[in-house]
Amino acid sequence: MRYLIRATSPVTVYAISPAGEVVRQFVVRAPGIKASPLFGGVRVAKNRLVVQGAQACDSTSDSCRSTVYAVFDATTGKQLATYELAR
Repeated sequence: MRYLIRATSPVTVYAISPAGEVVRQFVVRAPGIKASPLFGGVRVAKNRLVVQGAQACDSTSDSCRSTVYAVFDATTGKQLATYELAR
């Protein structure tokens, strides 16, 4: 399985089969999370997806107050947790 992130607001993650078909779609629901120059992408580990994004960004200086991580079950697409790390 491959994962593709669409840097929209809200951030959307697509699970793509080896045949190239979209089999699941995840919408990242974390307060204020959005794609930015600091958007970290997605990590896959032990059937979990971790999506990293930025929160409360200033578009003029590309600075953000915090980094947000949203954790998903890669099989069901259910969002399991959200963590915020202040900068």
